[in-house]
Amino acid sequence: MTDPGRAEPPAGAGLPAPVPAAAGGPTGGASEVRARPERLRRWSALVAGALVLISAVVTLVSSQASNGERFGAPDRIALFGIGLLLAAGVLQLRRPALVADQRGLRVRNLGGERAVPWELVRAISVPGRALWAQLELVDDETVPLLAVQVADGDRTVATVRALRDLLTRYGPAAGQPPAVG
Repeated sequence: MTDPGRAEPPAGAGLPAPVPAAAGGPTGGASEVRARPERLRRWSALVAGALVLISAVVTLVSSQASNGERFGAPDRIALFGIGLLLAAGVLQLRRPALVADQRGLRVRNLGGERAVPWELVRAISVPGRALWAQLELVDDETVPLLAVQVADGDRTVATVRALRDLLTRYGPAAGQPPAVG
């Protein structure tokens, strides 16, 4: 969902530049819906920061290996580099994003990006025990919406309702209520 105080992905990052959502709110006829997994984004930033801090401390205090050999500068640099790589991997959890408007949905998950026109969407659902919402397409394919995490609580409910509203307006059977999963 659009959060005025939140920075949007930079232009050219695969998603369109920020466009303000309609003033009607998520269920009041919004013309655009944006979502990011807020809770996961916060936790991944904290974990990545902790990994960098821990690797820096370990690098600074490590002078000898358990076999008595001394750690040289290349060993310490490599040790810190491993911490940085682990932190970069954790920060990839901040990647998922969703933008939906009258043209369709642009879904960015961990492995890539996909544009889905409304004509292909049959339903938006959150299956029982699922951690995120999903698109159900007319060809029985599903597309996970990692940006719409159940852990985000009320934000998730509002986002799914807003997506269903857009599906009702622009989906394959515009004017007929969408199938709800």
